[in-house]
Amino acid sequence: MIGRDPLLVGQVMRRVQSPFYAGRHPIYSLDQAIFRLGLNAIRDLVLEAALNVRIFTTPGYGSAMERIRRHSIATGHICKILGPYTGQDPHKMFLFGLLHDVGLAAALITVDEMFDGVPRPSMVHVWPAIETTHESAGTLLARIWDLPGDIPSLIGRHHDFQATGTPDGAVATLHIAEAIATRLGRGVTPNNQPQFLRSSIDANSPELVSAAQDFLGLTPAILLDVIKASEERLDAIR
Repeated sequence: MIGRDPLLVGQVMRRVQSPFYAGRHPIYSLDQAIFRLGLNAIRDLVLEAALNVRIFTTPGYGSAMERIRRHSIATGHICKILGPYTGQDPHKMFLFGLLHDVGLAAALITVDEMFDGVPRPSMVHVWPAIETTHESAGTLLARIWDLPGDIPSLIGRHHDFQATGTPDGAVATLHIAEAIATRLGRGVTPNNQPQFLRSSIDANSPELVSAAQDFLGLTPAILLDVIKASEERLDAIR
């Protein structure tokens, strides 16, 4: 099935050539690439590609959507790397990281389609509302999609791992992943953007990140290993 889709073939071959997956023997065929990556990694790649085609794209707000796309994909992959260190299922964490800000993407698509054929409002006007509603919008979309387990509720409270009164390891892992993504230039809101875009979307406070790190028991040495692995993984991802 993958062989019939040139886009997926290209993504699989590019991913398998990255330093993260490189082995002693070079990969020359799609069959070899799929064997090297493994079924779980292929599943995650196909999900990522599907979201790139429909969810992380909209013509009216292309620049903002591209930042959301890059941040979401990076966070998903970093969450997956962090999973074994934090006692979380890596593939669940990939799904959570990839979709944690899907409410932002859905809101941008909605606004874009509402104003199809007429001048769209500027980001200055739409971003505050999108920021305020994105957790609830993401939860609603996750439930419509019937995503498994507690993914919908995690999306709805992904800005504070202590929101329920009991620390949540999955959300704490996401905090660390977002901090690493921002450090690697994959934040939603780059520092050179206007002030209204420098929001709390992905900029968790240092105190919150530090508390999450302590709760998860992540040492500086572990974090350095994760950052290095994340750089290698993200090198193969647009």
